[in-house]
Amino acid sequence: MKGYLGKIKVNQKVKPIAQELREIPNLGIGISCYVSFANNLAYPCRIVEITNKPKRKEVKIEVPMKSKSGKGDIDTNGMFSYNWTSTHLLYANEIGNTPEQAVLNMVG
Repeated sequence: MKGYLGKIKVNQKVKPIAQELREIPNLGIGISCYVSFANNLAYPCRIVEITNKPKRKEVKIEVPMKSKSGKGDIDTNGMFSYNWTSTHLLYANEIGNTPEQAVLNMVG
């Protein structure tokens, strides 16, 4: 994913597994974890919200991104910021405690 920080390349022998075989990692607000979207690449992220839906537990994560401008960008409060994140709402079994587990649980 273009612009995400902290990319980790995971061994090509690690392959995603079926939804029903995935294990939900440790969950908690503020816990650091990893997410993988494709190509055996994992990115560090942080859990910011946990939702208990009737059928499946969901987590909202933030993935750090580089600023679009070297001079910084103005955030929602009108302040210059160099720390940007991309927010995603995923099922709890689509993240991992390690980069390898994130690839096993790759977002589908």
